[in-house]
Amino acid sequence: GLLVGVFIVNCEAFAPLVQLAPRQSLVRTSNAIRPLALRFARGQFRMMASPGGGDPHRPDLRSMTPETIQLLEDMGVVRNGDWRTEEDLAADFRKSYPSWKRAAWPMGAPDIGHMDAADRLVNPEVGGIPEDFPRGAPRVLTFGEVLLDCLANDPSVELGAADDSWTAFAGGAPANVACCLSKLGTTAGFIGSVGDDEDGQRLKQLLSDEGLPTRTILTAKGKKTRRVFVTRSEDGDREFAGFPDDTSSFADCSFDVSQLDGTILYAADYLVTG
Repeated sequence: GLLVGVFIVNCEAFAPLVQLAPRQSLVRTSNAIRPLALRFARGQFRMMASPGGGDPHRPDLRSMTPETIQLLEDMGVVRNGDWRTEEDLAADFRKSYPSWKRAAWPMGAPDIGHMDAADRLVNPEVGGIPEDFPRGAPRVLTFGEVLLDCLANDPSVELGAADDSWTAFAGGAPANVACCLSKLGTTAGFIGSVGDDEDGQRLKQLLSDEGLPTRTILTAKGKKTRRVFVTRSEDGDREFAGFPDDTSSFADCSFDVSQLDGTILYAADYLVTG
């Protein structure tokens, strides 16, 4: 059941939506990324070169719906009905990294628009931090929740029972998928947030121990890491608690996308959410 509801999107389609400048908002809220991913999968947003040839990262805008074009306008990669130039995007990048200089490496074109995003993440000459990605830039990214599943030790345990009546396990389908991929040898990363509490630090360290970069795991100030309590009956049926209507106090529902360096989406091949 781990992969039930999991959604995979080729990150190539996200490339035009992510500004080269770090900390640029990709979507207004974390929940908005789910319908956005569905839009890509349904083929409403076609990432392909024009029939006469061209840049696959800048397809013909005439093939897109007005809503998609407006989204690109809001993201800043389209302006006045046309794609912004790589020079414009480079200028945005320099606003965040004023001391940035072109690296003299043999990677083809000298402009940053043609630099490999994975190399940009780990190359200190352009602000990359190799220590943040000990296994290299993630090929697969997962986005969503990481939390603690607290399982009742026996069927007699009810909600509100003492702490020693439960056994806590790290959970959250997207975080689980990232950890499994890492164990299987695929470079992976988890995008999400934990609370500024002991549970949050514990989960962040656990994900780091599994080889995931912690740079994409944000700490939501003033929020708590969610605990889901699972009780079970004598015949094995389970009941879950920990999903109230008001989720504003939980870190997994308080992801601040403006704190995410969008370069990582360029570097990855796939995004998994669900």
